[in-house]
Amino acid sequence: MTMIPGNGNFKNIVKDTNISADEALQRFDLNLDKLCSCGIPPEEMEYKMKELSTLSAWLQEALEKGQTMQDLQPRASKLAKLAFDLGCCREEVEVLLTIYPKHG
Repeated sequence: MTMIPGNGNFKNIVKDTNISADEALQRFDLNLDKLCSCGIPPEEMEYKMKELSTLSAWLQEALEKGQTMQDLQPRASKLAKLAFDLGCCREEVEVLLTIYPKHG
């Protein structure tokens, strides 16, 4: 289920892993902006963690493709603010922001 009607760019990162760090960040920015401006309809709030987790996955993907944690910090802060604005508790936000650098 897509949170924002007609938004074909909101893709499941698991099924679309051949994107560059820049593409992952573009998708993050586009969808974060739409969520910030449009919000989530009340009837779809049960899906909020799924949608926020997709944004988090795009940050993870960008990290794995060469972005640094320092580069991602402003976006992570925006994600945290949005999550709190949508009513997430501190523990939920911590889960969203737990991003691990890929080793190997």
